[in-house]
Amino acid sequence: MAAGERTLLLVQEREVELILGDLFESDADFLVVPCGPDGRMSPAFKQGLAELGILSPAEVFEPGEIKLAGQRTDSEQGIWLAAVVTSPEAAERAVWKAAQSVGEQVTNGGSAAFPLLGSGAIDHLSPVDSLTAIAAGYGKHPGALRIHVLDPAIYNRLIEFATPPHISSSGSVSAQLGSITASAEGRVTPAREELVPTHTDGPAYVDELGREGFARVLARRIRDARMEEG
Repeated sequence: MAAGERTLLLVQEREVELILGDLFESDADFLVVPCGPDGRMSPAFKQGLAELGILSPAEVFEPGEIKLAGQRTDSEQGIWLAAVVTSPEAAERAVWKAAQSVGEQVTNGGSAAFPLLGSGAIDHLSPVDSLTAIAAGYGKHPGALRIHVLDPAIYNRLIEFATPPHISSSGSVSAQLGSITASAEGRVTPAREELVPTHTDGPAYVDELGREGFARVLARRIRDARMEEG
């Protein structure tokens, strides 16, 4: 598996281009770089910004807030900072909010590239949870959504989790996802019927029913169970 490999996925009813490679090598119109509410960021992201001639911010952010840090000197690519390095309890909501705000800034025909926000040592979001929150927040905004991953194992895990849109023999992507699979010759054949239909998850990001406390306890138990199994 080589750097630069790309897979088109369907996550939260949103097409996502998953890319194995460095975020700072992306040619997207906007890059999204994670930081904390105090502007702090990991050494890797800080170095990446420095190489672009952009200094780390010295201002306070609200969790999930984004701010335009600057522009590459060799292109019109904009760099957004997203305050998503918060806490395990607040990370998912902050990631969703930041992705929504970025999506509102990207026009039709444009694109934005993200790392797996909130999946660092402070927030502890799983790669799947991060991918899901970004896709849900970005939603149906017209700009293309790209997510960069450096670890091939995580890249493969996300592909297994998500639903790849059908790619025809001509290479075009079909937006209509029926129960179809592609044969070796490129023909479309009916997929084996499942006894129990499956549905994609559509988590709520606004706690209208006041069940945040229960959800946190349940999420913690699920994470503990996954760690025991792993």
